[in-house]
Amino acid sequence: MILRTYLKYHIQASKTYLHGRIRRRVAQLQRTNNQAKFEEEEKKVYRSAKGKNVEVNLKQEEKGPSSILAKK
Repeated sequence: MILRTYLKYHIQASKTYLHGRIRRRVAQLQRTNNQAKFEEEEKKVYRSAKGKNVEVNLKQEEKGPSSILAKK
């Protein structure tokens, strides 16, 4: 057996092994990511006096529409 073919075989085998490990790891991370539950941000739409719709994230602002419209 020639040294070149011997090295080529082992390099290919190690690349195949590493790619398989990477694929398994990525699949595991994707499963973990898909199982994670993301909370939906609660948004409420208020109509201002001028007729414009104002979208509010209720987790940040829980005071009501009057305080939100007073800021603008």
